[in-house]
Amino acid sequence: MHFLGKLENERKSSKNLLYRNWFGGDIQKFNDFKRLIKSWRGLELKNFEIKNQLFFCIFAA
Repeated sequence: MHFLGKLENERKSSKNLLYRNWFGGDIQKFNDFKRLIKSWRGLELKNFEIKNQLFFCIFAA
């Protein structure tokens, strides 16, 4: 495998592990969070306040 491909895979797996730890192993919340992050990329939310409010709502639930 290409070196940069290996680095990218390691980065993704460590990020996924971090998110799983944040949600205490709750896979449904983890998947909902991943879906929200992907939607942010499409919407190009640049307003930091909106992102913080959405982030807080997920963790407060």
